[in-house]
Parts: sequence; structure tokens; C-alpha cells
Amino acid sequence: MIYIKKIMKKSKIKLINILVIIVAVMFIFIILNIYKQSPRHIIKDTVMWYEKDFTIPLFCKKVKFDYDRETDTYTGKFCLNEEDKDKLMDKLENAHERSKEQQYIFFQQQGDSIRKLGEVVLNTTVVSDNHAEKQNIDSEKIYPESWMLEDNAELIGYYWTSPRYIESVTLFQDINEYGKIPYCYIVIYKNTEGKYYLCVKRTYFDDWDGPESL
Repeated sequence: MIYIKKIMKKSKIKLINILVIIVAVMFIFIILNIYKQSPRHIIKDTVMWYEKDFTIPLFCKKVKFDYDRETDTYTGKFCLNEEDKDKLMDKLENAHERSKEQQYIFFQQQGDSIRKLGEVVLNTTVVSDNHAEKQNIDSEKIYPESWMLEDNAELIGYYWTSPRYIESVTLFQDINEYGKIPYCYIVIYKNTEGKYYLCVKRTYFDDWDGPESL
């Protein structure tokens, strides 16, 4: 009897351990699933499509985030502190420099076989810096949504990004049914009260022609 009780006790402990592991795995799966639906993950997965090295700060305040899961497009606005603003500007400028370097190689060797350009050149997110235009552009025309930018906003950073796409060559092949690639429009601005905001819009231009400056 004592031996049977010991066996039953060990079996019960094993069962409890198995249940704990199952619950832990389910909990991790739920957390990961929630994170994948968060603005932080969605932006990280799309703005710098290849590098995945740009997203919103961990604890920044979301003003609004409209996400269309079917088209994988979105419009989002987030409040930043000055330190986060500076970090995001550094990341965007570094990404822009990286893009320029690869763009230079890409255009210099266009006469050669495209496939000889190499993985890094082919699979780099294109980043355009619109600093030259930001002092002259009407900020109300950057986004179609009235809530994205405020009147008299001081544009600090103004960029757009897109994954390089060459049919059957680049890693990115996710064009939409009209043959268009997605673009992300990124603005960092300061309002008249001295508050900083990050605005991001991902679009295939199905219902919008883009800012007049581009």
C-alpha cells in the first residue's frame, strides 16, 4: 500500500508539473499574440520592412491608432517626450544614411545583372528624408486625416519609407492586387504648446494620392 501511495503521489506531482507547463505555454502564447497586435509590433514590422529596427518607444502615449488588418495599413499618432523624440530622429537619420549608401550602389550597378547586387543592397528599406521641403510644405496636406497634424505645427522630421521591390528578386513580394507597394509616411512635430508627436501612416495609395510635395 505504501508503495502504491508513493507511485500515486509521484504521478500527481508529474500531472501538476505538466499542467503548470501547459498553462505557462498558453500564457506566453497569449502574451505574444497580444504583442503582435500592438502598435509597437505592427510599426516595427512595417516601417523598416527589412531591418525591423524602428518602432514607437515602449512607454509613449498612444493618441490614436487605426489599423486595417485586412489591408495591413494604418494611421497612428503618439505623444513623445524630448528624449524619445531625439532617439527616433537619430534612428530615422541613420536609416536614411543606410538607404543612401545602398541606393548609390544600386544605381551605380544597374547595368549589371540585378541578382549580382547582393542581398544587402537588394533587401534594404528605401528611406527618403524630406528636410528640404518641410519648411515650405503646408502641413495640413501631408495627411488626409485632420487629427494627425495640428495647425502651426513645427515639423522636426519628415520621412517616407518603402521596401525595395523587384519581382522574384527581393525578399519583399507583398504587393497588393493593383500591383502597388506600401509606403510609410513619418512625421515628428512639435505643437504650439511645446509637445512632441510622432505620426505614422502606412498606405498603398488605394484611396489617397499622397502629399502634394511627393
